[in-house]
Amino acid sequence: MSFQKRTYVGKGRIYIGPVDGSAALAFIGNVSELTFQHNENKVGVPDFTRSGGGEYDSLRRIDSVELSMAKWDILLPANLARATRGAASANTSTTAISGEAHTFYPGGLVPFARIPNPDSTVTVTDAASPAEGAYVEGTDYERTKSGIVGLDGSSKTPGSAITVSYTPLAEDVVEALVQSGMTYRLFFEGLNEADSDRPVLIDVHRFKPGVAQSLGWIGAEFMQAQTAGDVLADASITTEGLSRFYKVRYQQPSA
Repeated sequence: MSFQKRTYVGKGRIYIGPVDGSAALAFIGNVSELTFQHNENKVGVPDFTRSGGGEYDSLRRIDSVELSMAKWDILLPANLARATRGAASANTSTTAISGEAHTFYPGGLVPFARIPNPDSTVTVTDAASPAEGAYVEGTDYERTKSGIVGLDGSSKTPGSAITVSYTPLAEDVVEALVQSGMTYRLFFEGLNEADSDRPVLIDVHRFKPGVAQSLGWIGAEFMQAQTAGDVLADASITTEGLSRFYKVRYQQPSA
């Protein structure tokens, strides 16, 4: 049989879902890096039968398998939750909020409990004298993306109790660092650009991701989340010759 070139340049889509199949394998967006690292534990015996050293025998065992990814769609709630070991939820209610309590300081930010709709009205009132204590936009405060900020020239007493009324936007919420490590099934539906986009498929039976080491919330470039995790053995796979870690399948070349 003649030699056939089998080089590889990979692109593709990554899907993650529960190991038990209780929910769908979900697409996680644009990923520019998917790397497996196989770590070995080596045990060796020096050669004592002659001078000059060297190794008489050695044994290498798989110590661990790590998988790292570079993700770009980090604001997908599920992605951010996995990257921060958090819990994601959606607050879709846009019902007007009234009487939300805060404390007012000239020059200080008052972040609201929800993201305010910039196209809706905001009312700020003195909590002790609602009928007489209206705060005036442009004189006492100005609006921001998160709420209001008191103006330094305001005559209102620092530390005054206020209530605000506004209409919120629908928002996604991720509570960071509230979950223990979870285990997923990961599936890579790849293609080989060096071989006419033929399919390359990788099925990771059990993947336990770690948290992102850093997230750049201020910057001039698109934020990228570098995450790594462990590829664990699947004890339910007991058939001889089948990997308990992951399986790679790819199309054979044309004859």
